Amino acid sequence: MEPISVLLYDRTFASRVERLREALGEGFVVVAPKDFRMEMIVPLAAEIDVIVTSNLPDGLVECAPRLKLVQAWIAGVDKFNLDILRRRDIVLCSCHGNSSAVAEHALGLLLACGRHIVRGDRHLREGHWAVGFAGRVPPHSSVRGKTVGLIGFGAIAQDFVRLARGLEFRFLAVKKRPDEALRGMLGVAFLGAVGDMPHVLANSDFVLVALPKTVETTGLIGEQEFKQMKPGAFLIQVGRAETVDEKSLYLACKEGWIAGAAIDPWYRYPPPEPCHPAHYPFHDLDNVIMTPHSASWTNEAFEEQMQFVAANLRRFRERQPLERQVDYDLAY
Repeated sequence: MEPISVLLYDRTFASRVERLREALGEGFVVVAPKDFRMEMIVPLAAEIDVIVTSNLPDGLVECAPRLKLVQAWIAGVDKFNLDILRRRDIVLCSCHGNSSAVAEHALGLLLACGRHIVRGDRHLREGHWAVGFAGRVPPHSSVRGKTVGLIGFGAIAQDFVRLARGLEFRFLAVKKRPDEALRGMLGVAFLGAVGDMPHVLANSDFVLVALPKTVETTGLIGEQEFKQMKPGAFLIQVGRAETVDEKSLYLACKEGWIAGAAIDPWYRYPPPEPCHPAHYPFHDLDNVIMTPHSASWTNEAFEEQMQFVAANLRRFRERQPLERQVDYDLAY
């Protein structure tokens, strides 16, 4: 059997090329370019069977006649041109090796919101005791035993439930296709469809959004949904940013429709120069916690992603069923 030719088309992952080769073992030739300009990549594409990447220019697909599999090393596939891949009969697989890291980050954000940890830190650095007994302000509630609404009940939300069990949360969730067996296995009090979202929003102290970006989910959480939430509730956003309407989120925090939010994925990213991560000044709001899309940025997540990618490529070589194959109709 001829070796499978793999192009590692990703600057972030490229530094781990030797680790990928080691994880794959025999039967693969891995090419990791040092120059990612398209004119340097195109000559390599003619002999490539698989591309491992987090994004894929249309031109690269068109000049890769042998390409049969695109393996994303991240969970989101909204930056891929699914129409071209479908037309070429190329399989796209995602990777959820970072779900436990994102769930861990989400729990940290929830605790930081509910216990006013970041707010207290900000104020105390300026000599103000706005949180705590010395500030002579009313105490806040503990997070233990509160109700957490899960908008999207995929790998991240499921890992969150497993991780947070010790805090005795009551979980309410919505999923595109509710699964009663899954609800029972994870001990979720309620698992409904998207139409049940108003019930989940109205009864949750914290709302965790962990949705992929699709046509159906873009802007799913907007002004109406924020006004269905409790005024004292917090939104924790670790899914794709565009699933929550940016202006509505800003107004919800600024105008006090909700208690506040913690946000990891954003609406703007730096070109090379630094920039604020949104079109609205979230950075001016005291009730918003901002992290720089770093939820999955851990050594352990990279290793889990590496192992998943290697295992799926071995399945591809052995013509076995692939895991996390993207449904082009559902777009995830």
